[in-house]
Amino acid sequence: MPSSAETTRSYGRLVGIPVRSGGQWAPAAARLSENLTDLPGSFYGDIQYRVVRGFAQPASDDLNQVTKVSLAVESTGSLIGQTLPILVTLDRPSLVVTNVQPFPWNRLILDGAIVPAEQVFAVPVVATDERRADVLEALKLDSGTHELRYAFVPDPIWGVLYTLSWIVLVFWIAIASSTSVIARSLGTIVLNFYVGIRCRGKTHEPRGASRSNNEGSRY
Repeated sequence: MPSSAETTRSYGRLVGIPVRSGGQWAPAAARLSENLTDLPGSFYGDIQYRVVRGFAQPASDDLNQVTKVSLAVESTGSLIGQTLPILVTLDRPSLVVTNVQPFPWNRLILDGAIVPAEQVFAVPVVATDERRADVLEALKLDSGTHELRYAFVPDPIWGVLYTLSWIVLVFWIAIASSTSVIARSLGTIVLNFYVGIRCRGKTHEPRGASRSNNEGSRY
């Protein structure tokens, strides 16, 4: 299986972004302007994350007319990291193979509408340096010009769990803060009680000593 560094180099060639071979990548205090347009030497991700279940399987006739397209990733400016839309112009109906790896949350948007997963084909391809995945998402398109976009659309349950995780975190912080306040309050009460006892003891000692001296002088 290719290493993470090999995968990074392949991705860098695909999107046209230089890859830093090694050493420090993330800018530190003294290197705020370095490596801002380079990919790290390696990053996490591999073709083992592809999921073809739920996608359509192309028939042999569908593979007779294939057009390959690539959705690019913005590498500069405020849109860095976002996938850019592309226009696909066809002179005949074709199976358009993208560079998107099959996964239930990887959705294709055709002419402004999200394409249902059952209408997206999982097409086996030969994995190369430029196309690391061995299966890619594809659409059957009619002739003409079409706008194709990519969107990351998680399952609704993921959104619910994500929201719950934040609620739990805020609740935990509130409990921790309340516990800390209560602990400090109890500590203050105990400390004041201890100081009061000490002060009361010191206040009574001279009086007892004075009475003892007076009583001794009478005899």
